[in-house]
Amino acid sequence: ICNFDYGGRISTEFNDTVAAEGYNLKLLNQRFGLDPAPIWDVRRIMREGGHNLIETHGYKGHLIGFFLSKFAGIPWVAVAHGWTSENWKIEIYNALERFLLKRADAAVAVSPPLFDTLTALRGEANTHLVFNAIDLQSRAERVLARRAGSVAE
Repeated sequence: ICNFDYGGRISTEFNDTVAAEGYNLKLLNQRFGLDPAPIWDVRRIMREGGHNLIETHGYKGHLIGFFLSKFAGIPWVAVAHGWTSENWKIEIYNALERFLLKRADAAVAVSPPLFDTLTALRGEANTHLVFNAIDLQSRAERVLARRAGSVAE
């Protein structure tokens, strides 16, 4: 499993969970927003490990997945989580992600409305709906806390 290392901040919830579950985590050093260096890092990692599938999340991961699938001839699955539009920079990232999602071997949406958007973007072939996982125990605890009035809706 690869993740970006944002300025030496190694401890994140994702990284900590991956390590606790015993998976091999490789951090990709990134010097600036669209630094191409992680592409070469992942290519090296893939050559060492004999991988046969690329799965990416988000525009940066999709950009790396796009190039790696071309370089290595490995199928690429891109997972779309949706888009926000805070500013012009985010809109550019969103446009880049939509451009890349059209080119993935398969694409996954995490909600029915996003699935509709994704099928309009790339067609139904190899476009799938897989719901985000929900931690039912944590959800039940939040519902109870809301009912008790200790957590805002």
